[in-house]
Order: sequence, then C-alpha cells, then structure tokens
Amino acid sequence: IQKAGSDNGVNTGADHGGEVKWLIDPEPKHNFAYIDNKEGDVFLVTNYEAPNWRIVAADFDNPGIENLREVVPESDEPISMYGGGNLDKIVLHSDRLYVTYIQHNANVIRIFDLEGKPQGEIELPFLGSVSSIATRKDDPVLYIGLQSFLVPHCVYTYGTDTGTLAPLKTVDVPAEFSEFEVTRVFYNSKDGTRVPMSIMKRKDTPIDGTAKVLLYGSGGWGIPLMPGFRNWHHAWLHRGGIYAIANLRGGGEYGEAWHEAGMFFNKQDVFDDFMAAAEYLVSEGYTTASRLTIRGGSNGGLLTAACYNQRPELFGAVISQVAAVDMLRLPDTPIGATQTMELGAPKQSKEMFDYIQSYSPLHNVRHEGPYPPILHMV
Repeated sequence: IQKAGSDNGVNTGADHGGEVKWLIDPEPKHNFAYIDNKEGDVFLVTNYEAPNWRIVAADFDNPGIENLREVVPESDEPISMYGGGNLDKIVLHSDRLYVTYIQHNANVIRIFDLEGKPQGEIELPFLGSVSSIATRKDDPVLYIGLQSFLVPHCVYTYGTDTGTLAPLKTVDVPAEFSEFEVTRVFYNSKDGTRVPMSIMKRKDTPIDGTAKVLLYGSGGWGIPLMPGFRNWHHAWLHRGGIYAIANLRGGGEYGEAWHEAGMFFNKQDVFDDFMAAAEYLVSEGYTTASRLTIRGGSNGGLLTAACYNQRPELFGAVISQVAAVDMLRLPDTPIGATQTMELGAPKQSKEMFDYIQSYSPLHNVRHEGPYPPILHMV
C-alpha cells in the first residue's frame, strides 16, 4: 500500500518519490482485498483465520498482520466473494459498512458500524442476487444491482439517511412472468446432509408426476449457484416444464467448509447430493424418472456423467457438457494441473488413485442394462 506520493493513484512508489509501506507482508496462503480507508484505518476483507471471510482494519502507522483489528467477525454465513466483481458487494459509506452475505442460495445485505456492531439489514424486494453496490462519497445513496430467476438485472437506490429502498432502473418483463413462481426447498442427501434447491415452474403446472423436469447442478470450486435471469428458463417454464437447481456440496453456498465437503475424497458426496435431488423431485410428485433430464457443464459435466453411470434408471435423459470422463488421465491434459487442486491426482497415492477410479466415468461404464439417452457436448 502506498501511503503518499503518486499523483495519479497508481502504486508506482519510488517513480514518484512516494513512500511505499507494507501494511501486511505478502502471505501466499491468505487473501486480503481492499475495501476503503478512513482516518488512518485501511479496511480489508480477508480469509486470514476466517474461511468464510471477515473484515479487518489495518493502521497505516502500526502495520503488520499481528496488529490487525477485527471489525466484522467471521459468520456461519459467508461474505459473498465470488462473482459480480467481488468487492463491488462491500461498501464503506460514511460511518457504515454494507456487506453482502450468502444466505442459503441468495444474497442479503447487512449493515455494520465501523466498530462492527450490527445496524440491521437492507430489506431487498425479492429473493435474489446482488451484482454490485456502488456509491459516491458525498452522495447519501447506494446503487444496488439486483436480479433473480424471474427478475432481469435492475438497479435500486437505497437512501443511507432515510433507509428507503426504491427502484431506479428496471426492465419491462412480459405480463406472463406473473404466471411463474420459484420455491426454495431443502432435501436430505444420502448421509443426511441438508441441501437447498430452487424449483421454478408455471403456477398452474400440476405437481402430479406429469411434468418434464430439467435438473441442473455443479458442486465444485467453491462456486455458489446464485439466482440469475436467463431467457431460456422462461421458455421452458412457459411450455409446462419445471427447472430445478440443486446447491450441492463443493459449491460456496455455505462457505469454505461446504466447498471442502465436495473436494478430493469427498467427491462422491457431491454425486450423492445430486442423485438425492432427483429422488426428491420424483418422490414429491414433480416428475417421474422417465421425465427427468439432468444437465451440467465442465465440473457439472463430470457430475452428470458420474451419476448416469451410478444410477442410469433414475434419469430419463442426460446432457453432459464439456465433461472430463477419463479422470485417471486428466492431470496429463492441458488443464489437468488446475483440476488436481480440486479433485486430487491419481499419482498422489494408491488411495487417491483407487478413489478417483471408483467414479471416473470412462472406467465405470456399465455393460449390462439400459442407459438413458445421453448427449455429450464438447
């Protein structure tokens, strides 16, 4: 962090004669990201000693990681640090911090003073995602980007002095959108873990097993599947289809612990979560196995391929996009080195080799019994 000197705001240090001071020595195992500064304090969001992230303050005159002051402690619900610009979701305005969290599979915005005391929440107009929070120093207004499964990206204003939230820029949507609904449910996976899932349908689509359901999942890399508007969702719903998104372990919906619960030797739990989602949709009368299609891409492609091997009778069709199917040779491919950070490497140990081979789609093809129709896309 450059304390003084640069005339253009660029951290060029000696080029402009300014003093360059490390507030925190480089620490490769942890992340620190700048939020804002106020009266000698530099506010940072970090996963140092906080897998779900917390907010700390560093003092220009008393640098060092050991001198950090905790402002907003880590919570069971993670600060939203993925997607939408990351730090566009945390704002220091006047004497308040506005912080976006993930609550199950949607965002909430909580307010804190600069000592970390809770000051309430911004009551959002619908269950959805916060894409950004923007403001100017002398403007008593926050500009909040929002969207949901049924609401296209829009901008609301929040008066920091009045506590009033009002639409600023919205998108006209067809009247038929009022015919759609989204339900958030929770189901139990094979080991009893409670998993959230969003189910979208037309209000008059019957729950009697006759509807066709498209089930999507991923479960990897700490990436949460948040509410987002897609035109094709509504084309599917309009025709009487049901669309479901399962928030599997391996994602970031519940922070780093949820992510790690789907990594390495826990990968089978991700597959179990997805198959349990399919079972829930059938048992609750949304569809039947013959009318249920599963879809996933990249990490989700592996997910769908592993699941159709393990439970081919559970699905009516499969769409597997850019899937890695030979998991034993994956580390030798151009993207293989990055994949081992999430999945492990077969050469790491015999135990890891055996575990990866146990779910590798190519090595577990069944030679007896029918498979559902499968579309592999590359």
